[in-house]
Amino acid sequence: MTLYPIAETPLLAAAPDAPTARTAAQAALQAGAALYMAVEPLPQRFESQAAAEAFEPRVYGDGRFSLEHVNGEWRIFVRFFRTAPAMPVARTAQAACDRPLGFARTPEEAMALLGAPSERVSEPVAKIYKSFARARARYASWIAAGQGELVPREDGFSLLITYWRPLRATPVTPVERAEIAARSAAPMRGPPGQDHPFIGLFESLALENPAIVLAEEGDGRPGV
Repeated sequence: MTLYPIAETPLLAAAPDAPTARTAAQAALQAGAALYMAVEPLPQRFESQAAAEAFEPRVYGDGRFSLEHVNGEWRIFVRFFRTAPAMPVARTAQAACDRPLGFARTPEEAMALLGAPSERVSEPVAKIYKSFARARARYASWIAAGQGELVPREDGFSLLITYWRPLRATPVTPVERAEIAARSAAPMRGPPGQDHPFIGLFESLALENPAIVLAEEGDGRPGV
């Protein structure tokens, strides 16, 4: 198995003297904190594949490195263990992505925001992108922070976000209460009425008597 560096940045992870571990559990014991597997590029950008390979010969045959062509240039990505970030706090995955109540590193911090015991889960958001590149661009900040990762779905790709949610039903927070009130006060519109099932394309109902169907003259062509 590959030994992955324990560091806070890709540059430190690429250093030959960086501490290493095989698993997140082993890395956590060494660091004394919760860690996650980060995949981030080195700051250098290369115009050719050969230039990138010359800069970092370990891009092949070493599970810590990979070489990718991104936006017309070559980038070297590093896999390493980094301190786990604060995760969003919400009741659903989509809310965690769009409108989190806050961020927490521990169950105690999440409980302070939710007002009830919480659990850390990973769930996909509803939005699906056909293109992997577009999905990665949309969720770049979540991915870079280690709070989510892209996963394939039936119709494309979406974000698998990790967040804190309540263990059981809890009272809504003041922020959520204000949002519910705003939605309740917004005007509501009903669906449009259904067209008459027995009225053709070139027919209409008489205004003075809706029981009478009037047919337009001609064959429907302008001026005929």
